[in-house]
Amino acid sequence: MSSDNVVQVSLTTISPLFLNGSDPKGHPELRAMSVRGQLRYWLRAIEGARSDDLTRLKTRESNLFGSTTLGSSVSIRLYSAHDLEDSRHEMLPHRSNERERGFTPAIDPDQTFTLQVVTRPGTAIPPRVIHAIQIWLLLGGLGKRSRRMFGALDSNMWEFTSSEHLASVLTDRLTKIVGQPQKISSVYAGMLPDFPTLNPAHCRVLVGHHSFDDARAANVALFKDFLRSPRYIGYADSFGYAKGNKRRASPLIAQVRRIGDKFFPVITVMRSTPGLPSGAAIDWTIYNRLLTDLQTAWKGEYVWGMAF
Repeated sequence: MSSDNVVQVSLTTISPLFLNGSDPKGHPELRAMSVRGQLRYWLRAIEGARSDDLTRLKTRESNLFGSTTLGSSVSIRLYSAHDLEDSRHEMLPHRSNERERGFTPAIDPDQTFTLQVVTRPGTAIPPRVIHAIQIWLLLGGLGKRSRRMFGALDSNMWEFTSSEHLASVLTDRLTKIVGQPQKISSVYAGMLPDFPTLNPAHCRVLVGHHSFDDARAANVALFKDFLRSPRYIGYADSFGYAKGNKRRASPLIAQVRRIGDKFFPVITVMRSTPGLPSGAAIDWTIYNRLLTDLQTAWKGEYVWGMAF
């Protein structure tokens, strides 16, 4: 359902969704605030690809999603016609020690719910909100470990017929929503963005044509064959870290999309200025190496960006 002031999207979980409710030890719950956070993140990545004016970007983001001094112009709602099933799932299935893997409550795969975005009557949904929804559902996920294949969502916005079709849709949407690469790649000439953006000089997106039976298998392959392999284990901090009060979300967003009964990886890397816990800068050529290895192993196709 959609109208000028309502957009409604049907979503289905395709990998465990780790999303805490009001009781962190209780059942997982859908939270509109978590979706709002994702839409803010991807809106910032889109807008930041075209401009390095931070003041302007913050104003545009606040005008849509609110701030401490300004209310949001859109209301985000999540609901389901029935209670979503949940059970305990491995959050770290790549770890060989079963005790270390941990089994954590998560919303099960194949649970369907609805995302509704609403504005005041007579006020149309801003196109930038719809763009943020589309890019989020193509590249991202929801909840904990959503950068490592979990919290993956299917939507009724697309029905992919093959991994090649998925790659084609991604190229089309990124070009039309973010901008023509040749026109915007020089926005950050000679410098890195202060935050993750989809600027093609600082972002690469790879679609794998190699399939997996489920998201868990893709997660295990990513870690065992790559991130925790001898070739990359020495660069673990470059892939995200949490040490004391020092944290950095991984610049690598690894997700899956389901086509038929198979799962295909979608890998996004966005480079920006924050460095390692020691204060050293990240060597971004490590990501070029990783993406090349993933391209070879997973029969990958670049749909966006250029080598760092």
